[in-house]
Amino acid sequence: MPNQRSNILVLGLSAAILSLGGLCTLAGCSGSAGGRGGMFTIEGTAVRATGEWSDVDAAVMAAAGHRGVVVESVNTTDPTAFDYRLITSKQEDIALVITRDKAPDPTQRLSQEGPIPLRISCRVGTFGDSVLERDLIDDIRSRLGELTGAFTSKPLPSGW
Repeated sequence: MPNQRSNILVLGLSAAILSLGGLCTLAGCSGSAGGRGGMFTIEGTAVRATGEWSDVDAAVMAAAGHRGVVVESVNTTDPTAFDYRLITSKQEDIALVITRDKAPDPTQRLSQEGPIPLRISCRVGTFGDSVLERDLIDDIRSRLGELTGAFTSKPLPSGW
């Protein structure tokens, strides 16, 4: 009898481990190899937008102020990207990157270029915060829309 009980215990534990593995597969858990799109692989939020390249910085500053985050730095060494580092009041890092498809034409003034397609991606902290990511992106898109047009400046909305 003791042998039979230990066999049942081993079989029961094996079944439990296999079930857990199956649940993890169904839920999309990432293994240590770092698969994409799994339960523990947070990639942030990314959307397409339209706006003027010369207005990107002003739109980001307005959105940051509206959402209570601070712009720590911006990297513009790549002519097709603004790479911002922001921080929340809870000391969470935010990576905000706004890109365009091609570099600006050096023979044309940015103010004369007009609205272009942009890609805005945002990631908050280690585990993400999809609400704050979406809110920041929506604010940036909204402000870019308000600033469209040559030499356009509008006051911030009253709720900001």
